[in-house]
Amino acid sequence: MFEDMANLSDPRRRAKRGIRAVLVCVGGTLFVNGCGGERGTDPGGEDSLASIDSTRTAWLNGVVAPFETATVRNDRSDLSVLGTIVGDSRMVSLGEATHGTREFFQMKHRVLDYLVRELGFTHFALEASLPEMNRVDEWVTAGVGDPVALLSGQYFWTWRTQSVLDLMTWAREYNQTRGPRPAVHILGFDMQYPGMAIHNVNQYLSGIEADSAMWTAERLSCMSANNARGAFPFDYGSRDATYRAECRGAIDDVMDFLDRHQAEYVALTSEPSFALARQSVRLIQQFEDMKSARIGSARDRAMAENAAWLLERGGPDAKIVLWAHNLHVSRRAGFMGDFLTNEEGIDHIIFGFSFLRGRFTAVTLGVGLETQVVDIPPPDTYAAHFGSTGFDRFILSLDGPLADPESSWLIGPRRFRSIGCCYNPSSASSYFYDAQLTDEYDAIIYFAQTTETLVLPFTPPDQF
Repeated sequence: MFEDMANLSDPRRRAKRGIRAVLVCVGGTLFVNGCGGERGTDPGGEDSLASIDSTRTAWLNGVVAPFETATVRNDRSDLSVLGTIVGDSRMVSLGEATHGTREFFQMKHRVLDYLVRELGFTHFALEASLPEMNRVDEWVTAGVGDPVALLSGQYFWTWRTQSVLDLMTWAREYNQTRGPRPAVHILGFDMQYPGMAIHNVNQYLSGIEADSAMWTAERLSCMSANNARGAFPFDYGSRDATYRAECRGAIDDVMDFLDRHQAEYVALTSEPSFALARQSVRLIQQFEDMKSARIGSARDRAMAENAAWLLERGGPDAKIVLWAHNLHVSRRAGFMGDFLTNEEGIDHIIFGFSFLRGRFTAVTLGVGLETQVVDIPPPDTYAAHFGSTGFDRFILSLDGPLADPESSWLIGPRRFRSIGCCYNPSSASSYFYDAQLTDEYDAIIYFAQTTETLVLPFTPPDQF
């Protein structure tokens, strides 16, 4: 949820999997100001919780699965419901209601620990740039590089946090002591920066044939101009249609060139190195799609495609966990989860995160990065209903019959909090959207109280 918001059209009905319903109390979604309008301006606070229908609260109390902590620990028995929800799926998506909530990050770490140790998951991928995250994976699997600098190399402050560093450190230690178990990889599936993808293609061809490398660099120069240290290129979207058409044609020429020489180049290098070079060109195409507005929902389509590519590259025994904003992971039409289901054909399990109140990190519009505070929302929200249970945290499965008055309210539509990288404290009521929770997610992880992430100093690597 760092770029433009995709359209918020009505969600498609998802197929039920027959998994027993369970709620997860952890918290949150990612969104931007203005998505929900100014509806629901009734006061929140403790009175909001008291006004929730008692039959709904009683039903929730009977089906949610409380858990004791968001912190990784050896005793995982309080998370056993995860095994029921996930089953034999090879892909699990974890959302977040804000990009700066510590408990969300800690819980994702704990869920990953459970899925790796109990269900054999092997890969973890973030809403972060695919080429740059490969360098993080080199540290996780082989100890190459400085982990703090590599997090700064992801550009967004969201990932440059103590919680993500803790997760990386856990994965590194796991890989050093895993015995016969497969290694855990930490990767990325986003495509908002073309710089390192361009670098990867040029470097790959430079090791094979100088003339081809020069030709490729020239073809990609239309995208790499002023692209210092991997950052966004000049405002490509503002260039005229002729420039963009010629640039796209040049990028496509490079893809065609690689495809024609695939057998030759695989023989000279290796299949994995060729695959990465080709995928790097695909990332450049995806970035161009997004910036030229060539196709609708370009970023979410691309992230779904890239996540599917990571799973395929992992091999038949790979299982992957995805980390992104609630809306990205959801099956709402036009978002990544929808494309994973309906275009990539992947049967995956989606956890949305929700929270009642607390602190989080976000950019105050016109000010900068700050700690934000929100209180209990109005009673027309999902969070207020969850908060009426009095549980500090829980998991709620959304599968199962919801025809009775005490449970049918869960279908919605009902307002669901959604905050992204930025926040305007004077417009708190606009950070909600009308969600149909059972269409969009398989389970919810909820937290009653949250705190902000700890953002680390910006110390980027010498070369991105």
